[in-house]
Amino acid sequence: MVTRDGRPMSLEQVYLRGSQIRFVVIPDVFKYAPMFKKIRANAKSKNMQQIREKARQVREELVPRIKQGLEQQKK
Repeated sequence: MVTRDGRPMSLEQVYLRGSQIRFVVIPDVFKYAPMFKKIRANAKSKNMQQIREKARQVREELVPRIKQGLEQQKK
C-alpha cells in the first residue's frame, strides 16, 4: 500500500470496500491458479445468465407485437 504522501507501507491484513479499491497488482503466478479458473467460470455463467435474461425480455416485448401485427393483416 502507498500512503498519501507516497511512502510504501506493508500491511498484514486489510479490509477494503469495493468503492475504495483503486488498483490491484496480482503476480503472474496466480494467472493459472485454480481459484481464478473457478472465478472465470462463474463470471462466464453470470454473463450467460444476463444474456438469456435480456433475450427473454426482448422476446416478451416482441412476440405480442408480432401476433398483433399478424392479426391486423388477417383483417
